Amino acid sequence: MERHRSQPYNPNIANGFFRAGYVETWGRGIEKICEACKKHGVPMPEYTLHLEDIMVKFTPLGHQEILKDQNVLINVPLNVLINDPLEKEVLSAIEENSHITQAQLSTKLNRSDRQIRRVLKELREKGIIERIGSRKSGQWIVK
Repeated sequence: MERHRSQPYNPNIANGFFRAGYVETWGRGIEKICEACKKHGVPMPEYTLHLEDIMVKFTPLGHQEILKDQNVLINVPLNVLINDPLEKEVLSAIEENSHITQAQLSTKLNRSDRQIRRVLKELREKGIIERIGSRKSGQWIVK
């Protein structure tokens, strides 16, 4: 975590990345990672050095949301993003059965199809859920 001499494991690959513009200077990678972690209030990563490689382990945080206006990524606890009771009901139903359809959600929660579509759209836009597969045979993933 302190100043050190930069010694690329494969100088040819490192030089290729440098010439392509992916590397701006030698020996600043770890320093830049630490600065970014401090800036965003993230715990410092753990580094494991092996003879042939370096492994970097980052600590995952809660849910992340992209603020549409500023295009900024922020960490937000999942329960802060969900303030609508219907959203909570929909999430609970999805967690019970990830293969549930919009029509089944509508029937189960005794809500209109339009309400369910609106809530699902909002949850997708917030990045809380994602649909994998087709409408009939797909499933919901809670992130």
